[in-house]
Amino acid sequence: MSVSDFVLHHDEFMSSYFGDCAKYNVNSIPIEERQHVSVGILFVAIGILCQMLYIPCLYAIYLQIKLNRFATCYKFMFYLGIVDTIGLMITGPFCGVASIQGLVYCQRPVSSYIVCVIGFFGWFAANTTTLILAINRCMVLYDDHLADQLFKGRRGTMWLILPTMAGFVGVWVSPALYYNPIDSSALFNPHRHYLPDEPIFHSAAHVTFNWIIVLAIPSIYITFAVFFANRLRSGGMLSLRNNRKLARELSTFLQVLITSTLVVSTSLGFIYQEYLKSFPIFVFVGYIMYQGSPAFIYLCMNQSIRNTLLSKSSKIYQSSNVAPSNAPPTRDQNVSKNDTAT
Repeated sequence: MSVSDFVLHHDEFMSSYFGDCAKYNVNSIPIEERQHVSVGILFVAIGILCQMLYIPCLYAIYLQIKLNRFATCYKFMFYLGIVDTIGLMITGPFCGVASIQGLVYCQRPVSSYIVCVIGFFGWFAANTTTLILAINRCMVLYDDHLADQLFKGRRGTMWLILPTMAGFVGVWVSPALYYNPIDSSALFNPHRHYLPDEPIFHSAAHVTFNWIIVLAIPSIYITFAVFFANRLRSGGMLSLRNNRKLARELSTFLQVLITSTLVVSTSLGFIYQEYLKSFPIFVFVGYIMYQGSPAFIYLCMNQSIRNTLLSKSSKIYQSSNVAPSNAPPTRDQNVSKNDTAT
């Protein structure tokens, strides 16, 4: 049941998500079957590693926005990064600890519900942002003047209303996915393995959204490829060929293309899991990696972000080495200076 059911059908919602916890004993499934320590450690490690790489990238992206370099694209990337880092806190440490301790939904129903709804909001918001990024990058390469009309300045910021609304609408109409340590994945039924599945624990909205992402992103790139190739053959891209920004724009385009490919793959994974429900752990590991993947992509392919981080690191290192010279001279240093002066 969704957030709308919590608001509009509160009693039924409370009965299904909280009242049903009284219908079974959590310990009817032994702790040994609920715990997956190695899986939990893996989730925590991946989550922390991705956070350690992503947060510096977000700082570099923020600096690029302040410099107004590729500001529109970087605004989208910054928004996506905020959503991803929040999601990594959930899929990494929160879900990892649940696997290590064998904590199922009914052992912490309130916190599980709140955290999972936040994570579900992130799923809709992040995927919609990636879709907008794909449109933006294709448009910039094909017709940068039209791209400016659609995305430049405040118009680019206004586009971010769409993923935010997608997140709110998503959690309003669709029940959230809840992490289950027994399966090491996120499922709609919070009582899985204890109570049978019911229709209220399925989401046509989530499946529909995933199919939209799976079909829309490839369609955008295929359409762009056709128009771009035709324009190249007709000789209408001579100015772009001689433009110094071409290599930089292509690099950003490839970064978004790789991110979009991972989004499509993860969406397909959740569709596959919904219908076949086999090997859900692989889908969840893929989901964590998908959230953290932009950090690896930026560090490997984005020269502006990489140079910004190297520059800041160099300044910190130099300042730490210079700092001791400002300290008051020791007695021995005073003696040596006096001896030299004489």
